[in-house]
Order: sequence, then structure tokens, then C-alpha cells
Amino acid sequence: MKIAVLSDTEGRLIGIAPVHDPGDGPVGRIVAQKGQVLHEIDVDEDLLADADRLARLHETHRVSEGRLVSRS
Repeated sequence: MKIAVLSDTEGRLIGIAPVHDPGDGPVGRIVAQKGQVLHEIDVDEDLLADADRLARLHETHRVSEGRLVSRS
């Protein structure tokens, strides 16, 4: 499944949201502001099903070359 990931220019996560097909889902969209980058990234369904892991995603991962990568 694709998610929208908002990061700063260093790849640190700021926010995430689902990506919907046009006409589906909520009207609101995540929008990048100055100094931010919006990515559409494919992730495993397992990640989205684990609320604790998802809540800590900004602590454990960053964006690099259009992918989520572990900070370790």
C-alpha cells in the first residue's frame, strides 16, 4: 500500500497519511511547505496494521532515495 510521507530535506519524518485514488477517501491532502518534501512510498500492510510501530515510525525510520530506511 502507498502512503504519503512528509519529511524535511534531511529525510526526518514529519507526517504520514494514506494515499487515495482520485475521488476516493477524504478530501484533505498532506501538502509540503517550504523546506519539506512529500513522498509517495510503498509499505508493507504489516506496518500499517501495527499501531505501536506506526506511532514510532518517526523515531525509527527516515526517508532516503524515496524509501523508508531504518535509522540504525
